[in-house]
Amino acid sequence: MNTKNTLSRNDKAHTPKNRPERVPFGQGSKLAIADMYTKDKNFHYHLFIDRPGELEGAEAAWYEYVTKENGEKVSMPAGKGLTHYLMKIDMKTYQEDMAKQQKLVDNKTRSINTIKSDQYSPGGHNTPMTKDRDII
Repeated sequence: MNTKNTLSRNDKAHTPKNRPERVPFGQGSKLAIADMYTKDKNFHYHLFIDRPGELEGAEAAWYEYVTKENGEKVSMPAGKGLTHYLMKIDMKTYQEDMAKQQKLVDNKTRSINTIKSDQYSPGGHNTPMTKDRDII
């Protein structure tokens, strides 16, 4: 406990006079960096990690690397020795892919939610009942 009314070393470092320039929260994050390069609304942008097969899969799906003015790929550390690469795909192709994925989700949801004629769940119970069994 500081009984001499003096500032601690930590307090001195963060007084308005000595405080380092403030970096707004989120600046420097992967999303803030990606935002600098995602200006063209004709493309969908995605950060891919350089795990085995992921970048190759993105390229096979027609994603292209986003590059800086000097031709260098836009990338940033992803932690644990991995790297994020910013890639883009034209919006039309992206929307077609998303429509196909949504159709798969809708079909799966429909099959999950379809109650067979010999099963029912009255009163909102999560446990199915059948004609020849009591509540399970």
